[in-house]
Parts: sequence; C-alpha cells; structure tokens
Amino acid sequence: MGGYQGTGPIALPKKPPGGELTTKQKAYSYSVNRLRAAVERAISHLKNWKILKTG
Repeated sequence: MGGYQGTGPIALPKKPPGGELTTKQKAYSYSVNRLRAAVERAISHLKNWKILKTG
C-alpha cells in the first residue's frame, strides 16, 4: 500500500488479518495509487527543473 496511511482525506483500505480485499477495494486502491504516482512524477519533474535552473 502506498503513501502515508491516515494523513489525508484519502485512506486506503487495509487487508484484514487472514483475509483479502474485495474486488471493489482493490479497484479503489489501484485508482488512488495510479493518481498518486502521476502526481509524484510531476513533482519530481518540477524539482529537477528547479535544480537545473539554480545550477
């Protein structure tokens, strides 16, 4: 599970002990993680450009 758990408006479901996530929970986690990865990539690109500008 990605990100920090419980530090924002989106908290991903945790797998219950000895169980599995439902199909709906897996789909929700997938979509949230996909969006989060895109945002992290964009932030990474911005940081790299800033480093290049300041030399």
